[in-house]
This record gives sequence, structure tokens and C-alpha cells, in this order.
Amino acid sequence: QTLMKWLQLNSFGGRLFWMIMLGALSGIGGMTFLFSEMIKYQAEDQVRSSLAAKVNAVSSVTEAAETLANGLGISATTLHERQAQYADTYRELTLQLFERRPEFVVGLGLGQREKGLITDQSWLFPYYWVESAEGESSPSQAIRYEDFADGEGEFYPESQRYRDYFLSQRNVWTDPYQAGVNQLLTY
Repeated sequence: QTLMKWLQLNSFGGRLFWMIMLGALSGIGGMTFLFSEMIKYQAEDQVRSSLAAKVNAVSSVTEAAETLANGLGISATTLHERQAQYADTYRELTLQLFERRPEFVVGLGLGQREKGLITDQSWLFPYYWVESAEGESSPSQAIRYEDFADGEGEFYPESQRYRDYFLSQRNVWTDPYQAGVNQLLTY
């Protein structure tokens, strides 16, 4: 009972106790709020920084791949202007660039419009890629070849890709897609 009387506001000790306790509780509450805001901003900055690093990494990969593809296009255009009329010349160019590619590039091809580069041949599309071993996330170094213009399998002039990108002359990146255990982008 004495303790209850002492904690009541009608005594000097009770008033003093409540004033100190309320001040301390409001100070602790304010500090808790400030610390939680600081932690929240630090976490946001950390997430922002991590995302920026990942975006920069993807950007550097895509820029290197674009540079390789543009180099292939410029080289093929130069050969065409020098009147190179053999399909093997363009196949060899594609293979040589593919062999010197960055390791993250897993495929490279060169397609022409009808009678575009080689005037006496309707279609040309040599394509080289590395094939991953089953269950492996990094590609092995076995280089494979496919001719998308030979009419076997996917004949590229009949594909939606040809209508969307070749005919309209658009350079775009596809959305990421799953191919085996890897996620790929196509330029």
C-alpha cells in the first residue's frame, strides 16, 4: 500500500518518478525510431548498391556481346563490298570470331536476306554454338555448327524472328529464357 501511495501523483516522489519515467520512455522511443529509420535507409542503400553492381555486370556482358555481333556485321559488310561471293568465306569469318569470343557468348551466327551477301545463293545463315554437357552450368568447349538456311529443322526465313528482326532491321535483346540449366539472352 505504501508503494501504491508513493506512485500516485499526489505525492512528490510519485510525480518525480512519473516525470523521469515518461521522459526516459519518450527518449528511448525517439531513439528507437531514429535508429530504425537509419537501419532502414542503410538497408535500402545496400540493396540499391547491390542491384547497381548486378546491373553494371549484366550491362558489361551485353555490351561485349553487342560489340562482337556488330563486329561480325561490319566484317561481313566489308567482305560483301569486296565482292566475296563464297559461302565458305562467311562461314569461316563467323567461326573465327566465335572462337575468339568472350566465354559468356554461347552462340554466334550470320544471316542474310534473300540474295543479300551472296547474290547467287538465296539464303545463308551459318551458326556456331557451344553445347553444355547435361547438368553443367558452364558450357564445354565443343563447338557445334548448324546452317539455318539448309531447310532442315528451323529454316530462318519462315521464322517469326526473321519477320520481327531481320526484315525490320531492329537490334533488340530478348527477355531472358531458360535453355537447359542456363538462362540465356539473344541479341
